[in-house]
Amino acid sequence: MEHSVIKSYTGSLFDMAVEADRVEETCEELCFLNELLSGDKKLMQYLSAPVVSRNFKHRFIDRTFKGRLSDNTVSFLKVVTKNNMLYAIADIYETF
Repeated sequence: MEHSVIKSYTGSLFDMAVEADRVEETCEELCFLNELLSGDKKLMQYLSAPVVSRNFKHRFIDRTFKGRLSDNTVSFLKVVTKNNMLYAIADIYETF
């Protein structure tokens, strides 16, 4: 994965975390997502599947993570999923 793309996603998430004064919490949430997605191949496949509609994925993310993760992290997860970049979560976490 091109490092500049990872830096762009990481920078956006970091900026949101700073603005919300939630840098440490965001890092913890990103760690959680990284561990979850790397440990659950079926979930990763589902959220990455092109046959599953974006709206369905977003509803799934809301039902699964809303109230458990910050709104910024949930929104970020939706963007990463929409842009087919979920596979880069580990790199984003490491860069964060």
